[in-house]
Parts: sequence; C-alpha cells; structure tokens
Amino acid sequence: MSIRRLDSVRRRIRKERLARRHGARCAYCRACFSDLKAATLDHVVPRSLYPT
Repeated sequence: MSIRRLDSVRRRIRKERLARRHGARCAYCRACFSDLKAATLDHVVPRSLYPT
C-alpha cells in the first residue's frame, strides 16, 4: 500500500477546492482568510494523517 503525499501542487488544489466549498473560511472555526497561503489544511485534514 502506497501513501499519497500532499505535495505543493496537490495541497494548493485541495485548498482551492475547500475555499470554494467553505467560502474562504475555516471549515470549523469559521475564521476568514484573505489568501490561500494563510489557510492551513490541519483543521480539515489532521497533520497526523499526512506526513508532509
């Protein structure tokens, strides 16, 4: 079984999809972010589940 890592391209694509779905807000705390670079994936995908 191979683990698919979130490289920078896949991370950016995932952030864009989540921003469209949740409206540039955190999915849990609803805090706004002005730029995708400010957004993190650890609220949606826990850091323990991805190794990068």
